[in-house]
Amino acid sequence: SYQISDGEKQLDGTWKFTIKFHYTDSTKASYFSTSNILVGPKKESNPQLPIYPNAEQKWCVIGIEH
Repeated sequence: SYQISDGEKQLDGTWKFTIKFHYTDSTKASYFSTSNILVGPKKESNPQLPIYPNAEQKWCVIGIEH
């Protein structure tokens, strides 16, 4: 399962979201991890992960912090 924060607007206009993951393996052991993702306007150098593909301005995941 996972939980996503409300997001925090950054000084450069991008948004930072914290995602908390909870994993359980076949032995019932639990693992937790946290990652931050940065979402912002699509630029030519950004990866192709569209968030709102039909929007006038394309937004995408532009960074992942572990």
